[in-house]
Amino acid sequence: MISGSPLASDLAAVLLQDDVLKKLFIDADYQVSLNTKFQVSIKNHTAQLQTAPVEVAGNEDTAQ
Repeated sequence: MISGSPLASDLAAVLLQDDVLKKLFIDADYQVSLNTKFQVSIKNHTAQLQTAPVEVAGNEDTAQ
């Protein structure tokens, strides 16, 4: 969703002209904010996958 601000619409148009950024914005959930000081903030709100820890067998000494 793009706000009613002409500047926000122009920023979105410029960002979406870049193929890499366009793919990032399509594949994930990003929030782009522009404040009154013209500072841009881009936050990734894509859910992170939770993975179970994997045990790796170490080199155990088997001295007899």
